[in-house]
Amino acid sequence: MQKAQNYLRLIKKVAINYFVSSKSSFYEKEYINRLKRYKIEWSSKNKNIVLTQIVEDYGMGIKLAVASNFIALKTSSNIGLYSVATKLEDIIFKNNYVWDHIYSEVYYSRLDRIFLSFGGKLVHRNVYRYNGQEKINELFIKIKNELKYKEEVLKIEVDGILMGDLIYDTYLRFNHKSTLDVNDLFLEKIIFETLNIYFNCKKIFSKYHIKALVNSYTTYIHHGIIVRLCLKRNIPVYTVGSNNSLVHKVIKDFPSHQNNHFHFHVLFENLNNKNGRLNKAASLFEKRFTGKLDPAIGYMRESAFTNNHNRDLDRFDWPNTVVLLAHCFFDSPHIYRGLLFPDFYEWITYTLDVLSKQKDINILVKPHPNGIKGNEHVFEELKYKYLNRNITFIDKKTSNNQLFQLKPKAIITGYGTAASEFAYHDIPVLSIYDNPFTSYNFVNVANSIEEYNEMLDNIRFIKIKQNKEEILEYYYMQYVFFMDGRENNYLKFNKYKGQTYSDGFLSDYLPLMNEAYFKMIEEGIRDGFKLTEWENNNVNEAQLIL
Repeated sequence: MQKAQNYLRLIKKVAINYFVSSKSSFYEKEYINRLKRYKIEWSSKNKNIVLTQIVEDYGMGIKLAVASNFIALKTSSNIGLYSVATKLEDIIFKNNYVWDHIYSEVYYSRLDRIFLSFGGKLVHRNVYRYNGQEKINELFIKIKNELKYKEEVLKIEVDGILMGDLIYDTYLRFNHKSTLDVNDLFLEKIIFETLNIYFNCKKIFSKYHIKALVNSYTTYIHHGIIVRLCLKRNIPVYTVGSNNSLVHKVIKDFPSHQNNHFHFHVLFENLNNKNGRLNKAASLFEKRFTGKLDPAIGYMRESAFTNNHNRDLDRFDWPNTVVLLAHCFFDSPHIYRGLLFPDFYEWITYTLDVLSKQKDINILVKPHPNGIKGNEHVFEELKYKYLNRNITFIDKKTSNNQLFQLKPKAIITGYGTAASEFAYHDIPVLSIYDNPFTSYNFVNVANSIEEYNEMLDNIRFIKIKQNKEEILEYYYMQYVFFMDGRENNYLKFNKYKGQTYSDGFLSDYLPLMNEAYFKMIEEGIRDGFKLTEWENNNVNEAQLIL
């Protein structure tokens, strides 16, 4: 009787959720009508599909629609959709496959309708339970029993495909924790979700011939699992979520949505008018130091280069002061090829432990100015942990311009954008592998923990690497080249600061979505695909020469 009553309550909740969430607003209906121009009607006879993700983001939806349509027409394919939402966000019918499936179809119907404006059919949801839970449970127990330390989570593989970094980053972001606890039940949920998503995604390949995957990002289990399954099968993977490229092609050796910094110098050497490109980079880069948000960092809520003066800094002996620029603890630390530490909490505590033994230096810690909510609590814990040591935590709004003028002995960052900024102002910078500057020589990079420890011990003797031309080449390749002559903010999304899934966004943005707008974005996506081909050809040629 009690069990029946519980299910009745859940069914009522489903009905309420459907009524609340299934209705499209006037603005959403208009948005759907505008995207119908990219509709490709589903042909059941055609097994070729471009697999495209469904995300709660109107802005991203536009880019996904144009990119998917472009490839689908080129490859004579359907557009098949998959929904990225997982059970980590929404668990209703946890142990009932049938009711769980029904609930998913009802609850996500509105979001489906949005993306079906251009897509042909929904082929997968991450929230689906794999119809073979004995296999899932057996593998889950095997993985869980082998985990004794957090570092071992990063090594988790399924069928030889690395999943550990996706699991680890998902834990930090969705559990809102600064570091991982292997005994946390939430970790078990993530591993369980990973296995369900992985084996369900594998079924797509037996049903369809996937010609390409179009994604927003490659991070977290939500996006990354299907990316790695496609890469293993040599299926082209394209992302459109980065603010630094029109379209990015993901490769096995660099399974990230970020521009591949290992290609930068080779590609730059193949360009004409190098001086003109460096001058353009200098103009844009130096604009940042005036307090204006240049297009490359338009996502920032406010500039790190104000004219504010922090009087608390006046008391320090700056030739003997080191500044550690902290990262956001929750925001996917493993977006590059590797990280010397399992997360940024381990990195910052290791760094402070080593530096604090040197009593003749001052150590200042500046929190990340754009960190996700909750970072401040972690810093309060760190302040208590390092109380009465030669460590001072400074205001995150402290202007980097003031730090430039004070000339600290060194700046330490994992892989922050500040590395190039401080190096440009002739201040020594220490970072850790892997980072966007790895293939250049304007930052001191530690390639192992042992090397990092040695560099920290000798921080007073760190050298300035005066390679401004390399900094400008890096800036040009990272923020300018892959936009092919366009501003990073050419679609005018930056002002919304990531809040692009609301009627407020649509009411403001829909007036822009006219014929000229669609011509502009179609040209941008087309040129983005051309650039991915050019990058691939030039890198392959360089490898043959080497």
